[in-house]
Amino acid sequence: MEQEIIVTPSSDLVVREDSTTIELWLRSKRSKHTKRAYLKDISDFYAFLEKHNRSATIKGVTLKDTQDYADHLKSEHKEVSTQSRKMAAVKSLLTFASRTKYIDFNVGAAQLLPEGKDKLAQRILSTSQVQNIIYEARDNKRNHAMLLLLYGSGIRCAELCGLQWEDVQETASGGQVTVFGKRNKTRSIPLHKVVWDELMSICPQDAMPADYVFRSRKSTNQGRLTETQVWKIVKGYAERAGVAKASTHWFRHAHATHAMEKGAPLRLIQETLGHADLRTPSRYQHVRPEFSSSTYLDL
Repeated sequence: MEQEIIVTPSSDLVVREDSTTIELWLRSKRSKHTKRAYLKDISDFYAFLEKHNRSATIKGVTLKDTQDYADHLKSEHKEVSTQSRKMAAVKSLLTFASRTKYIDFNVGAAQLLPEGKDKLAQRILSTSQVQNIIYEARDNKRNHAMLLLLYGSGIRCAELCGLQWEDVQETASGGQVTVFGKRNKTRSIPLHKVVWDELMSICPQDAMPADYVFRSRKSTNQGRLTETQVWKIVKGYAERAGVAKASTHWFRHAHATHAMEKGAPLRLIQETLGHADLRTPSRYQHVRPEFSSSTYLDL
């Protein structure tokens, strides 16, 4: 673990000290993807400090170091989002180190994150673009069902990859999927009839509850599709449909935008996508929800 995090440190003692703090910091992050990204970003920060003969320890980091690193990121990365993500990792680590009393003063608190133009509008696919992408997968039932579910439910790619048949439940009005999302939140999403029927069409007769819904032809990763595989599938069908750029997350943006345009209440969209905490008097009230923003889409 230490060798992965610290890049050519100046002191073995400091390595052990910093590594313990960094390991505890990473363990405070729930998502394995966040942990992996933060590990890489912090390694890059240490490499910058070493290259410029700075004190390559958390305790030795100064405000000038973070300011110089921000300038370095600006010169190295065109995308403001990348600059912001990498600096956010540094700020997060320094804040954690301060809260755990490993450092006396959090110099990262004074470092502002770079701001750029909001490019969300550029990542919204039109209804016809989404329909064309899904249509291109018409000859592959697994992929067709997968694209329909991504758009029709607005679930995240990781949630789709982790979906098992026990998470697919029939209801009086059709069916729903139950996903385990960010911040360890579980939510149930009633599906549009078109999406539900398509999902049922790929369910094997001998499917076991623990079987993954979207399986890979490769034997790795417990037989399920990985996020990278899903991303490549989406990208491939998008190119065939003449859409220059698209990703699984773009389907999520499209779901929210198109449902809102069709009159879906903002609160319902937030609950469907898992963007807001569900405040209800009973924990069982959302086990069988009646509605989701899925029903507002043209499918």
